[in-house]
Amino acid sequence: MWLMTVTVFLIFFVGPGPAFVARVLAGRQATPIQVAAVAHRLHLDQPIYVQYAHFLGLTGGQGLLQGNLGHDYHGESVNTVIAAAFPITLSLVIGAAVLWLAMGLASGISTTSSRSTTSTSSRPRPPGCPSPRTRSSGCRC
Repeated sequence: MWLMTVTVFLIFFVGPGPAFVARVLAGRQATPIQVAAVAHRLHLDQPIYVQYAHFLGLTGGQGLLQGNLGHDYHGESVNTVIAAAFPITLSLVIGAAVLWLAMGLASGISTTSSRSTTSTSSRPRPPGCPSPRTRSSGCRC
């Protein structure tokens, strides 16, 4: 789990660089002062270990360890967005599970039934081997 938080932090905050992240979040028409304000609000103007501590919420603020996933680009809480989308996601998961189960059972039943009726008749018998119904106990076919 820790490795996942480090990976997410590196991809979104360190990878493109703090200046780029601040510029994107501030918007295309943002002035340098607005970009600096966004960088300061997100602690992008501090060392990387301080940024990671803020990301996790170790500095007394609300962070990942407190269950706060932050805010989206429009300022809405990510927790609220996820909670609003959860019923739809759950219905898709249940529907997919039902389809998966139905298709898996149908496939398994059809494979098993076709294998049991054709497995002995479709296999070639060696010359001199009697029919499976009349096979004697000593035949090793």
